[in-house]
Amino acid sequence: MQLLIRIPRVTDDDFARDSNLATSKYVVLMHLSEAPNHQLRMSDLAARTPLSASRITRVVDELTRAGLVVKARCDSDGRGNVATLTAAGLDVRRRAHEPHLRRVRTRFLDGLRTEDVHIAATVVAQMLDNFERSLDAGS
Repeated sequence: MQLLIRIPRVTDDDFARDSNLATSKYVVLMHLSEAPNHQLRMSDLAARTPLSASRITRVVDELTRAGLVVKARCDSDGRGNVATLTAAGLDVRRRAHEPHLRRVRTRFLDGLRTEDVHIAATVVAQMLDNFERSLDAGS
């Protein structure tokens, strides 16, 4: 529980200090930067983040006002919206990425042996698989 409580708080503080960016905004920029053509339907974007559909809409609207994302109607069905990362958004995401990685290394990986990192990655992947299976089973 300590990790579940403390990681988001510290991460929020780190992003604000290092990049003047909220974690929620970084997460949106990150997912869009990794998506084909740097775009995702809003529903897909919400599904990839810990944010609710209404919260993702507010975050994307804020990023749109800042010129980092463009939101438009989906061409394929005209019902949903698609968020597309702009060049400025990609630049902001790139600048925030390096300090973020540095913080992750400092807070989690420094002092661990390479084999410990591999073991932890394997265990966490197994935990995520178990978690997903339990959700699929309706437990």
